[in-house]
Amino acid sequence: MVMWGTADPHTGVQIPPRPLNLSWWSLLKLKIYHGTPSKIIIIIFIIFLFLNQKVSSSKLTNIVINEVMYNPKRNDNYNEWIELYNPTSQYINVSGWTLVDNFAEDFLEGDFDHGNGTTTIPPYGYAIITDHGTSVYENFSVANNTIRLYIDDSAIGNGLGNSKDKLIIKNNSGYAVDSIEWGGNYPDVPGLPAELIDEGHTLSRYPNIDTDNSSNDFYDGITPTPGSRNEFVKIPDLYIETYPTFIPKIQNNSDFSVPFAIKVKMSNYSSYEIYQLKAYVTGKSSDEAYATQ
Repeated sequence: MVMWGTADPHTGVQIPPRPLNLSWWSLLKLKIYHGTPSKIIIIIFIIFLFLNQKVSSSKLTNIVINEVMYNPKRNDNYNEWIELYNPTSQYINVSGWTLVDNFAEDFLEGDFDHGNGTTTIPPYGYAIITDHGTSVYENFSVANNTIRLYIDDSAIGNGLGNSKDKLIIKNNSGYAVDSIEWGGNYPDVPGLPAELIDEGHTLSRYPNIDTDNSSNDFYDGITPTPGSRNEFVKIPDLYIETYPTFIPKIQNNSDFSVPFAIKVKMSNYSSYEIYQLKAYVTGKSSDEAYATQ
C-alpha cells in the first residue's frame, strides 16, 4: 500500500500519510543461479509506481476528540485520559459540557490541582480530560500549555472499556459535538468502530480529518502525545501475496529456469527509496533450507 501526506493549512503540521487508491508492483528481473554452492536465489527488484492520489478530509468546525488512552500500561483507574482539540480560530468554553460513555455521563470541570482551573480551550489548543485522583501528569509527558480538565467523579464513565466502548462529547445544550467508538458498533455513534489497539497505545485522530466514522478518522497511535499534535508512526510490513506453487527444474543445457512471477506487497515503507529484496526458493513450504538441483 502506498501512503501519501499533506499539511494542515492552519498549523503547517504534516498530516500523516493516508492510503492511496492504487495498486502497484513491478518485477524487473528474476534469475535462478545454480552451480557451487548449489543454492537457488531469486533477486527481486521492486520499483515504486506513483499514480493518482486521493486524500479525504473535512474542515473541522468544533471541538473534536483527538486522542484516547483507554488501555494504559499502568493502573487503568488513574491513567486513562482523553484529549480534546480546538481546530477553530475561536476560544471555546467547555464549562457545562458532558462526556458520555456506554454506562455513565460525566460533567467537565476545570482542574485546579494540575492547572489553573480554566475550562476555555484556545484556538488550535489542546485539553486533557482525566478523573479525580489521576496519575496521568506523573506518568505521561503533558505539554505545559495544555488545558487540564476533570470529570466530576473518580472514573471516566465507568472506566474506559478495553474490549469496546464509546465516548460522546456534548455541549451545554445537550448537542453531540463529537464521538468515537471502538470494538463495538453503537447506534448513537455514526460510522463504524475503530479497531482495538495494543496496551499503552492511543486511538489518535488523523489531523484535520473528521468523517464521522471512527474506523476512518482514527489510527493506532504507537507513541501517545497528550497535549500535543499526534505522531503518525506505522511499522513497515512486507509479505509475498502471489507466488507459483510449482517451479520446473532447470534443464541441464540451460542457465536459467522457466520465467515466473512473484507479487510482493509492501506497506508503510518510505515512498522515496527503492528497496532490493532477496527471496529463496525451498523444496517444501515447511523447509528452511534452499532448494537445490
